[in-house]
Amino acid sequence: MLNLKLWSQSLSNNLSSLTFRYPSADFDNLLRNINLINNRNFDPTLFDTSSFKNQYKYQQYTFVADETISFERHGRRQEIFMELDNRTEANNTQIQKILNYISYALDHPQRDILLVMAITDGSLPTNKVKQYGNLGRKLSSLSSRFLKSFLADDNGEKHYLYEMYLQATNLKIVLTGVSEAQIDTAQFILGSNYTLDYLNSIQQYTKQLNEVSQWEVQFIPSEEFKTLINNPRLASTSINDLDQPIKGSQGNGIWQYTRSRTKTPFLGKLIFDNKLALTKFIQPVIAGDEHSLDTIIQTYEQIYLAEQKDDQCPPLVVYPTRERPVTAITLNQYKELYNWLPTWRPTIPALLQPQCGLGNNVQLHQELRWLTLQYDRDIYNYFQFGAVNKSALKKHPNYGNEFVHPLKWTINSHARSYAELHKLSLQMDKQSFIDQLRLNEIPLDLFRTVLERWPKGAYSLPLIQNLPYLNPVQLQNIQHPTNNNIFNYVFAPNAVTPSSRINLKLNNTY
Repeated sequence: MLNLKLWSQSLSNNLSSLTFRYPSADFDNLLRNINLINNRNFDPTLFDTSSFKNQYKYQQYTFVADETISFERHGRRQEIFMELDNRTEANNTQIQKILNYISYALDHPQRDILLVMAITDGSLPTNKVKQYGNLGRKLSSLSSRFLKSFLADDNGEKHYLYEMYLQATNLKIVLTGVSEAQIDTAQFILGSNYTLDYLNSIQQYTKQLNEVSQWEVQFIPSEEFKTLINNPRLASTSINDLDQPIKGSQGNGIWQYTRSRTKTPFLGKLIFDNKLALTKFIQPVIAGDEHSLDTIIQTYEQIYLAEQKDDQCPPLVVYPTRERPVTAITLNQYKELYNWLPTWRPTIPALLQPQCGLGNNVQLHQELRWLTLQYDRDIYNYFQFGAVNKSALKKHPNYGNEFVHPLKWTINSHARSYAELHKLSLQMDKQSFIDQLRLNEIPLDLFRTVLERWPKGAYSLPLIQNLPYLNPVQLQNIQHPTNNNIFNYVFAPNAVTPSSRINLKLNNTY
């Protein structure tokens, strides 16, 4: 791919971090956890992507996966099974498929398995679904059916599927639309580790509550989370780069490196003390994964457990920081449990879904630098005479006044005026000018103009560009927050479709 070639070229030219305007002590490690397309540790030759029938003696199994990826990690076989639904299957059919995979995982505890149930959402139009639509309602319905499904033994005793699933500690099941399935697949392949991201989000959340609300809030990490955050290597490194997990740990993913007795331990708990009234609450904090059945089960259990305990609150679910909104699955039955008001309070469940903006997104800055190198002539022309070429100049283009914000560790981040840069462009050759140009001096609409000239589908779409399958009149996925208010991303699980969820705001009067 083109951006891979550019990355390789930049390495071969020994370009300094100053040239790319995002110096970092360990920049490569930042992307190793979250990005697949430009990850230098990703070697496609190590993965078997042939068909299920080619990789397995399929007659022995009760399922045939639509897509299969397998590889080795720390001497253990890693398997990704994908089941694709073109909206032709009922919930009962999909639940039966899930049961087959749970049985398979229980029979093969020496393998780590990801099952991706990907449902057509219109991002790739089909005869059934011609336009994109969020699958929140479908995913919620399927999740509810899973929680209610059971097998009865000879004595009539019920054995719920979710209890069987929790026993299969080597299995992770995700329910998703086709457009978001790549997130779960990439996370599994890369061994993504969101420890520091979770910690940062919780710290921002508690800091703002302590400063603005009438509550004193303290975060107490769980023993498992404390193990991760107290070990710099465990806190920041992909599990691909770690050593063997702890023997006997029941954890999944990064939790394998703690002495966990569950697949996904809690991050900890928040202790709320009211500054004015003698009230105290405890709120569990869940390590959220938008599509994961583990998160769905934990949230469900904690919401109903809170109904039985006076001092325990429903949970706060903290999700990883994303470039774009990702559909977090919630259940329809939550809608009737609370009086849903737009004001935050500790006695209702909350979803914390942080997003990158224009100034804290390392991946975006790298992609914009790639664009600058690839279309250096067009950008050089803009500063020389005001357009990407002479033909475009005749149409009197306006590239706007919106710019990316420098990363907080960027050196020499002050943007020069167009007049200054125009004068410099007349004095310098193209390569020298582009090399000294800062990203926050290039209008975002100029980047969008050159993006239109890239072959569609041949690159990772930068945050500044709309997703191609979204209808312009629909809610757009792009948000450029103007401040660091963490409560821009705190939502109530009052609806199964994300666009209908209440954005909870702080109110100083309780």
